[in-house]
Amino acid sequence: MNIDAVKRLNATEIKSLHTKSMKRDFPQNELRPYSAMKRLLKKNEYGVYRAYSNGEPVGYFAVLSTGGNVILLDYFAVEYGMRSRGIGSKLFQAFAQIISKDYPNADAVVIECEAPYAAENPDEKKLRERRIGFYLKNGVVMTEHYWKAFGVEYNLLALPVKGADITPVDFGREIHNLYLSSFGRLFTIHAKNKLKHWKK
Repeated sequence: MNIDAVKRLNATEIKSLHTKSMKRDFPQNELRPYSAMKRLLKKNEYGVYRAYSNGEPVGYFAVLSTGGNVILLDYFAVEYGMRSRGIGSKLFQAFAQIISKDYPNADAVVIECEAPYAAENPDEKKLRERRIGFYLKNGVVMTEHYWKAFGVEYNLLALPVKGADITPVDFGREIHNLYLSSFGRLFTIHAKNKLKHWKK
């Protein structure tokens, strides 16, 4: 199955996706209210895209950007009925192409992944490790930063865009700025190296 089209959704389409798919695909405490998405859309800081194969939706992703050189992959999901068909990597490739085309200022995409070392049980830890493994095999790199928001700890991963050098980028500071724009209030940054915990 190949992805042959990616469409940027308008506000009405995003509302429908939020109601029918996103509420099912993401825990309530991790999902932005549609009203928050709409506010960011009006500021031209949010983009939601849906991918298609032969006219059938196969996945979607959302991006938060304030026009700087680092943007946030806010949500990424294969459609519920399309999972376990090998579409995930193709969807991520389509996402990377969209970033290069629609966000010319971007040098990197920052990706939050729930930290395995903070999992409540072994099964959850394995799930988080698989999720991180998916991104790593698709060209994403682990940064030394982690992030805590709404009581959840995240490893911060990064996707270089167009071969950009992301070595000097302070992803802790960048995601702080993105969240500040998104929510309008300060969040705590944790920038100590926690990689040793994930590797065990």
